[in-house]
Amino acid sequence: MSEAVLDPQSALILCRSAIFGSSLMIWGASVFRWRLLPGASRMRFEPWMVVTLIIAVGLLLPVQVARIAGDWEDAGDPDLVWDVVMFTSPGNAWALQAVAAMSVVLSFILGWTRAALVLTCH
Repeated sequence: MSEAVLDPQSALILCRSAIFGSSLMIWGASVFRWRLLPGASRMRFEPWMVVTLIIAVGLLLPVQVARIAGDWEDAGDPDLVWDVVMFTSPGNAWALQAVAAMSVVLSFILGWTRAALVLTCH
């Protein structure tokens, strides 16, 4: 059997870096717009910030499952994914991150800059 190009631990580091990086970019843009340009019109955000956040949060769960199980093949097992989300602290943290990411998307769609500022602070 061939060895995986990227082990689960390295993939987890990349996912977390993307989540934190995109959260900081969203937060920084929101702070800039809210505090430094108080008279400015509605915030125009860069869609790649939100897309990066959603993709990274979406990929984080299978990576967590693979890291816990020790094998990439188990990352797609629905029963194992459910068990990780329901019964482990990384799974619970992922569920909270997913809710926060969806809230950020909703706040940007509706133009709530201050809500995005609060939601991206982990």
